Amino acid sequence: MTAMMMRIGSPTDVLWSALLNSDELDYYVKENQKRLAQGYQFLTKWLRGQGIPFGEGNSGHFLLADFAEIVKRVVVNEDGEITTDQEVELLNRLVDGGVYLGPGTSRVCSLRLRSVQ
Repeated sequence: MTAMMMRIGSPTDVLWSALLNSDELDYYVKENQKRLAQGYQFLTKWLRGQGIPFGEGNSGHFLLADFAEIVKRVVVNEDGEITTDQEVELLNRLVDGGVYLGPGTSRVCSLRLRSVQ
């Protein structure tokens, strides 16, 4: 794995420096962890209730869920295969409803998940 060095803009640099040097940093980190945990619990409860398999999250606000069965119900393909176009069609329908989900293909994910339900 490689990391790419990049320069951040001055306003961003000033804001991050202020945050990292702030007396409120400990509060911010604890509050952020608490809210991320609450969001994770809410989402995984909902996914379990819908029968949607997902991979156990381990950092930040990302979670990988397997919507393959929903793609099959929403976008019908005569050969039974799920294509990237079908995934995009489902995601576009979700965006039309005000929900954004990033496609697994953009995360280099082509494997089906084993549910942690």
